[in-house]
Amino acid sequence: ADLNDLLYSLPYTGGTHVVSFGSGGALTVALSEYAIVDGIGPDFTVFENPVLSTDGTLFAERAQVSVSEDGVTFVDFPCDADDTDDEVYAGCAGVHLVYANENPLDPTASGGDVFDLADLPTPVARVNYIRITDLYTCEPGDPTYALYYGQPVCAETGKQGFDLDAVAILNGAND
Repeated sequence: ADLNDLLYSLPYTGGTHVVSFGSGGALTVALSEYAIVDGIGPDFTVFENPVLSTDGTLFAERAQVSVSEDGVTFVDFPCDADDTDDEVYAGCAGVHLVYANENPLDPTASGGDVFDLADLPTPVARVNYIRITDLYTCEPGDPTYALYYGQPVCAETGKQGFDLDAVAILNGAND
């Protein structure tokens, strides 16, 4: 597929249609035709591929989401990356299951992790850049280190780190 078709299309399913960051990696997405603005409810959704392991724990490779208007000054969304007791990880990306066959513009159906600009500690009027940074949660005691079918998933080479599938703009402005 043409890269431009992929940039403005529905999320794909399957592990081969993602951008894998690796442990501690980051990606900055520059929005060229649309900007994210604060509207009613969540303003954008980040789709990763968390799964429930065989023992019922959440295999969630968490990431910090930051936004910027100018691409220089970024503001972090509050993210509780170490909430291993309840596995809620409030404000982090890579936490909620994704339902790729559902409408990605309906976060109540599509899953993924939603972000509302109203939740930022410092206001950002218009988002032209989204930075997603893997929080390197692959360490003993973290659910992402948990056994999956008898094997420590994230401890295997090439298996750790955030995997971005898509970003959906829910409240946007066309430049």
